[in-house]
Amino acid sequence: MEKSKQFPIQGFLLSISYQNSIISLEAEEKSSGKIFIANLDSDAVAQITNRLFNNAEDLAQSLEDAAEGSCSDLKLAIDTQGKMTYTMIFSAGKIKREDSFVINFVEKELNSDESLSQMFNVISRWKEEHGPKMNHIEETLYEFQGKSEERFNNLEDLILQMQKNITQRIDAREKSNEAPKVLQIQKGESTISSGHFNTLSVNASEYSFDNNNLTIKLLFSSHPGLELFPEIGKPGIYSYSFKIISERSGYGDCVGITTKISKGNWNANECNYRYWTSSGLICGINIRQDYPTKGPFGGAGRILKMVVDMDKGILSIFVDNQEVNSCQISTSETYYAYVGLGHVGNSITLL
Repeated sequence: MEKSKQFPIQGFLLSISYQNSIISLEAEEKSSGKIFIANLDSDAVAQITNRLFNNAEDLAQSLEDAAEGSCSDLKLAIDTQGKMTYTMIFSAGKIKREDSFVINFVEKELNSDESLSQMFNVISRWKEEHGPKMNHIEETLYEFQGKSEERFNNLEDLILQMQKNITQRIDAREKSNEAPKVLQIQKGESTISSGHFNTLSVNASEYSFDNNNLTIKLLFSSHPGLELFPEIGKPGIYSYSFKIISERSGYGDCVGITTKISKGNWNANECNYRYWTSSGLICGINIRQDYPTKGPFGGAGRILKMVVDMDKGILSIFVDNQEVNSCQISTSETYYAYVGLGHVGNSITLL
């Protein structure tokens, strides 16, 4: 049976639903009308919460308690980028312990009718709140424009020049990406190539890149997906090797494949398979239940190798040349290889 509740949280309307061991979260920003969503199964819950919670039902109940404000030791906060922070404070006499974790939402893509309705709702709310000031603001703007027409023209010229400069930089970047450093992997008569991290990704601003776009370092957020070029085609066997440069203990990284590129931390249940260096688990639609329980699965200096067999439909993960996990994948899809680093300062190199 599906359970769903709504709570006002700092300018958002948060909806929490639980059904069939899946927790579904939706946060609507009241000022802009943007909608952010996240869907987590029990495996993802255990990973994201660092095993504070081991199943989706317990997390759903704790989020409801925090949202209702029934317990002063539980706090929820949501920022305008769709990142929700949960904080739990344990007190024992004079000793206090604080645990927290972050759930990264993905902005929901609306169809044209929904977007139009959302826009009118936002405008309507804005008029209700600011209606008495609108005429005065409009009159002041026209008066200022009449006195400063030349300043407006200069500003327009400056904006056009900035747009031209940005376009030139993007064109130059795309040309430099047309011939990236390529590694050759051969098997039989097949030759498959792996390339470089996409510096124009929707999540590129979360990372820093070296000159060859082969080494990345996380600057912000947690586990934003960053894809590699070129795409994984079919048929063929694709192999990617990574060296972990730095990895904070307890904050593992993930490497995997995805069919959908979107902002933030990508939903493993919808479009991708990811291997976690902290646990050895592969999350995705078709995963092995007997995944390994002994590590190490990651850590600074270790070499991760991901082999994507589009002939047999198998994703395999090796650590320091030893296979640690694998799972079945669909061969009818077109994938991108990708990386998601788990903590600010974590760094990895594509070999």
